Amino acid sequence: GTYHHSERVALLAEEAANSVGAMSLKVQSYALFHDVGKLASPEMFTENAHGKDMFKGILPEKSAEIIRHHVEYGVQLARKYKLKTPLRRAIECHHGNDFISFFYEEEKKRTGTIPPEEPFRYPGPLPQELEVVILMLADCCEAAVCSMEDATEENVRALVRKLGETPDGLPVRRGYGSHWSIVENLGALAELYLEAGRPADALALFERVPFWGVADAAGLRGFRDAPRLLALALDGAGRTDDAVRVARHAVEVADGYRRDWPWELLLERLPAEEFLALADRLHALVPWEERPVQWKAEALRRAGRLEEAEEAARLALKIDPTDGETPPGERIRSYAILASVLEAKGGADAAKEAATLRSVVAAVRLAEKGDELTEAGLVSLALEAYDAAAALFEDAYCVQWRLAERLRERGRPDLAAEHYEETFRRMPEQFGRVASLCFGCAGVFESGESLAAAERILPDLAARPGALPATHRLLGMLRAEQGRLPEAWDAFRAALDADPDYLDALSDLLALRGRIERPRAEWADLQRRAFELDPLGLRLRIEPGDILDWKAAREANAAARALLPDAPASVLPLPASADALAAGPDPRRDVWRYQRVDMARFEGETLAGSSFDAAAAFVAMDDPPTWFVALRRWLETCGSPAARGKKRAP
Repeated sequence: GTYHHSERVALLAEEAANSVGAMSLKVQSYALFHDVGKLASPEMFTENAHGKDMFKGILPEKSAEIIRHHVEYGVQLARKYKLKTPLRRAIECHHGNDFISFFYEEEKKRTGTIPPEEPFRYPGPLPQELEVVILMLADCCEAAVCSMEDATEENVRALVRKLGETPDGLPVRRGYGSHWSIVENLGALAELYLEAGRPADALALFERVPFWGVADAAGLRGFRDAPRLLALALDGAGRTDDAVRVARHAVEVADGYRRDWPWELLLERLPAEEFLALADRLHALVPWEERPVQWKAEALRRAGRLEEAEEAARLALKIDPTDGETPPGERIRSYAILASVLEAKGGADAAKEAATLRSVVAAVRLAEKGDELTEAGLVSLALEAYDAAAALFEDAYCVQWRLAERLRERGRPDLAAEHYEETFRRMPEQFGRVASLCFGCAGVFESGESLAAAERILPDLAARPGALPATHRLLGMLRAEQGRLPEAWDAFRAALDADPDYLDALSDLLALRGRIERPRAEWADLQRRAFELDPLGLRLRIEPGDILDWKAAREANAAARALLPDAPASVLPLPASADALAAGPDPRRDVWRYQRVDMARFEGETLAGSSFDAAAAFVAMDDPPTWFVALRRWLETCGSPAARGKKRAP
């Protein structure tokens, strides 16, 4: 019956999710719930009909309506029983806008006309999540295979291939093609080849497939994973020099300086001193990014230079201890590196600290597992994971906040309040200069209960002598969320005064421009500090029209660019794509348009494409043109809080 069908879909979907790096627990949960709407009329579905034709005597259009209704009723049940939003969306989207062709053809035969398609098509919406796409495909394949009379392996493979193609041999888009470009699908295939130990086949995709939209690997940064896949394919195929060239380009020119894969590859392939020099140069360029320092620490550890390695690892922890913006499984790398360094150094104190650091890493991995269970709607299992994480490292604010949220959802407000308060007691000591909240803690300043706990804890902590800079910043975040902007300014200012290199506090202060009144000279001083800390404007992006000291901007930017290597014209040619570009556009290949848009979106995050490039014509001058200054001052006047309420002449 339907339950057995759901179990088999869950097994298929789990295997598929594991093969492409999707969240297998989530897709299993989706599969078990996806057909719950069939409870409205279970006997009408093939798996429950025991061979009977339940639609005999029912008009085709009415039959299609009965089939379609299971999605609508499933969503109603999900709302009634308060299933998590991701589960409800999976139920709603698991057929996308698929066509119920059997009853459509029956209607054509019955009427002898071409009926409208709408009554025979699921209403959507189209899936927006990879796990739901996997569910959709697994559901389709399982149902089709179960209807086969001769289900040999060969016949099943042929049927699945047929389900995945349109009559012209192109891949079926099944409602998700508008969200995944051809390039991303090629990347998924390359990933599969690499996981299967077939790097030569992955490399062939880059060299022989004409859909990458660029003639050379230098342009692949618009699709973030393509450089990684290409470098790993080259390395696995024995073309080490080419792999190093792609990885160096990612680190020095594109956005790879803040990702782990190029550092990891270069650490294995470059001489130690060359790697350390590269890490030092990148740290000078982006002192607020922990990865150059993290990987420098690892290189020093491998070289046996343990004192220097410990110093570098602790600096990385000071910059950003959590790595909240990185994917699950890769966060808090600095803790793991420092633990390895201390274990290598030996001694009772070092061993004790290393054990604590290992517990932190293990606790965060368990919390990430809890996040996955939460996303799948399995709250009880998520609570167990968070409790286990807290047992390993109860001081982790991220674990405490996750526990508080789940307890609140389960109707235990008193216990939740204790964990909310513990969250804010622990946060300051675990926040770096560029701390990023990960998925599990992204709403820490959003829910009412969490804000109330922050109000009970943070003002008292900030008032104590010697309060940590992060305490002041967190108080500022709270005041900004409450709309108390002058108090937010004071708190952010206190954080920056306590640590002049506190990039996030500086960013928070600059974000208040136009929202509160401060002297022009004070804003100019803050901007000059921003140019010193982030001369390329990669994290602190000041728009050209907002720059108050062009000379300082130009000097800082020029000094930083002197450290950048010249961007190579070619990294590695992609012959098939180059030929396709030379031949002109093909209506069936819309990847070039995607690639240009995507590259424009991410250009500001690359070392070669900082936000200052947009103002190059002005930065090159000692002073901007008079008309530009006049326009900027007019905009500042119109945008000031005092001027907003005034009626301006037309």
